[in-house]
Amino acid sequence: MRKSISGVVISLCLVFVACKAKRVPALPPNVLFFQIKLDGQILDDSILAKVKLFYYDKNGNRIDSLPWNYDDRTFLFPASRSSGGLDGKGVLCSGYIARYIIRGEGVNTMYLEYPNADIDTLYVEVADIGSEAGARDRCYCDNPFTIVRFNGKDAPETTDIHTDNGKPIYLFSK
Repeated sequence: MRKSISGVVISLCLVFVACKAKRVPALPPNVLFFQIKLDGQILDDSILAKVKLFYYDKNGNRIDSLPWNYDDRTFLFPASRSSGGLDGKGVLCSGYIARYIIRGEGVNTMYLEYPNADIDTLYVEVADIGSEAGARDRCYCDNPFTIVRFNGKDAPETTDIHTDNGKPIYLFSK
């Protein structure tokens, strides 16, 4: 009896050490924060509330919402939902671009549609760096943005406002 208990204890210790050594953090999806300015002025919240993000799938179908089985189906949100202190700053965000659209659907080109039917092009690429490197990256994610372009031009990061979690806010100038 004593031999079997000590064998179980040793086995459990080995399993614990092996599991602990392989532990990697479960990282959240990267969130794209962006501020849209028209002639240097941020867009009014009433306009931003009606901006839609969409893309075309591989069959040419326009996709402007998540499937029915998602809790929240829209691609865009006010940034204050993902980072405090951004109310009234003209910032939108999406947590679905990196994992769902780019990595899941294989699509890098998306579109922003405004209430007046104007459409801008958004092109985004991500890297796949894994959980260990992602836990050290400022995005705290495994898929940081490597290219963000708005209407064909590289989108700079804003310097006058910041997220509370260190993620960049890209500036889209119209």
